[in-house]
Amino acid sequence: DVFAQNAEWIPFTTKGAAAADAGIAALLDPASVDPGFPPILGPVQHQPVPMQCGVELIQAGAGTLAANPNQYGEGTVIAWPCVLGLSVIGQCELFANIALVQSSGGNPFAVPGDSGSLAIVTGSTPDTGKPAGIVFGHFRYQDSSAEEAVETIAVCSLVIAISQFTAHGRLTMV
Repeated sequence: DVFAQNAEWIPFTTKGAAAADAGIAALLDPASVDPGFPPILGPVQHQPVPMQCGVELIQAGAGTLAANPNQYGEGTVIAWPCVLGLSVIGQCELFANIALVQSSGGNPFAVPGDSGSLAIVTGSTPDTGKPAGIVFGHFRYQDSSAEEAVETIAVCSLVIAISQFTAHGRLTMV
């Protein structure tokens, strides 16, 4: 079912990497959508926080909840900030300000269908419950000291994505 249409996005650039990979959707029928967060995540605060290496994140996107409505994805940021090259409609596009998140806690951090989900800080930190990023892709990370590539999920910094929208007048924070 279609419930939204693309309203704004951070454009690709021919002069280096895009600052973030994010967009804003306009709901076709706002009354038909629950504006809250999945209860499994616990209380979510509205003020986003900067991404950091080592932070623990959770997310409960559509793919994760479809597999098990009582489960969320858990992971730890193992690399930040990164620039990734991804194939988009047959062309390599560069994205900056990306965190690589490795699954932890026994559940995959994200599965197909979770793109666009908020990544929320968890653990025992003052930032627990605050959004830090947006899930957007699967990536194999090869550290020079490791023998094998690590399966990770690419997460765009929410603070940087919001700054891109507000800098160009496409979003007003209230």
